[in-house]
Amino acid sequence: MKNQNIQLYPNIDETTKIKLLSSSKVYFNPTPYIEGFGTSVVEGMSAGLIPVTRNKGGVIDFVPEKYTFNEFTDAMDKVKRAMEDWNEKEMKEMKNISERFSLENYEKIY
Repeated sequence: MKNQNIQLYPNIDETTKIKLLSSSKVYFNPTPYIEGFGTSVVEGMSAGLIPVTRNKGGVIDFVPEKYTFNEFTDAMDKVKRAMEDWNEKEMKEMKNISERFSLENYEKIY
């Protein structure tokens, strides 16, 4: 039931994932489940993508509120906004946020 402009890549290899992340602007995380942390969202942000995700679980601690949604009906407006907002400054901000979760920072804490 997917739209023509959506491609699904289940269980992709690292090379394909890197290629997709480097050619994208938005990381859409539509999962209806609460993620404890949101590793995939941080991974997208580290590639400079603006995350659009539900405002549930661990992502609420680091995803800017303007890119979160509660009801799925609001998700497409958030994706559209993220695509319009994407620029070099916003890309760097997403990367900076993701760097809070680097191995180096983790080792400093623990």
